[in-house]
Amino acid sequence: DGARAPQGGGSGFGSAARRPLPVCRRAPRARLAPAGAPDPAVCKRAEIRRGGGSRGPFAQLLIPATRPPPSVDSISVDQMYRIEEAGHAMGFYKKFMMENAGAAAVRRLLERAPAEGKKIHVLCGMGNNGGDGMVMARHLAGHGARVSLELMGDPKDLRTEESRWNWSLLERMSSVRLEKAGAPDRPDILIDAMLGTGISGAVREPYASAILRLNGSACLKLAVDVPSGLDPQTGLASEPVARCDMTVTFHRMKKGIPARPDLTGDVYVERIGIPPEAQEGIL
Repeated sequence: DGARAPQGGGSGFGSAARRPLPVCRRAPRARLAPAGAPDPAVCKRAEIRRGGGSRGPFAQLLIPATRPPPSVDSISVDQMYRIEEAGHAMGFYKKFMMENAGAAAVRRLLERAPAEGKKIHVLCGMGNNGGDGMVMARHLAGHGARVSLELMGDPKDLRTEESRWNWSLLERMSSVRLEKAGAPDRPDILIDAMLGTGISGAVREPYASAILRLNGSACLKLAVDVPSGLDPQTGLASEPVARCDMTVTFHRMKKGIPARPDLTGDVYVERIGIPPEAQEGIL
């Protein structure tokens, strides 16, 4: 997360009688920001409602808008795909990447709100983004959350070995309720793990209806990697598109994500253990 600035007033070194050491001052560096970038001092209000219509303990919590600007460290979707493939070929399998991604997203979520006793509904797609959500569901159940998971299709149509493996684990867990369709009444937290970086073309059913339900909820919403319907390469959005309070993306920032803070909320970039050697010849 970067180094933190020192807190407090005086230096705390030596006594007032001593001569101060000479200070070498440098001219301040200009800070460049994209046109229309939000003021980092601006806070947004997150309203988290609990069942029965009463406000939960996090209602009207002020959260600093710490959205990163576009940077030279951002990469394209194709570069991310090639890095994952290279890491897998080295022996750091995609199963490990998925586990680390889901665990990292849960850690970020727990910084925002505790999970124990909360109703958390996970919307999962049929690819690896959905697999990340399955990992999150398993970890959140371990933190005492009341977890339900909604898959956007038939389990036999899951597209990747990694997501099929994680689904098979959930089928053995009574602590995660597997739903046919529909979120529980007034969830405390919704997790968007539907489309991820692999979006192409218009958003179709059942994803479109699930996105509309997510947007219509007053609870805290987290996007896994990228809000569903947002193109992480260009920053262009389909209709409908998920509007989230926070987004956890993985390995490196994707080029289009900083363009839409109105959709992503606060953005966090988490490393997931991919060896730096997997980037050679790609970045």
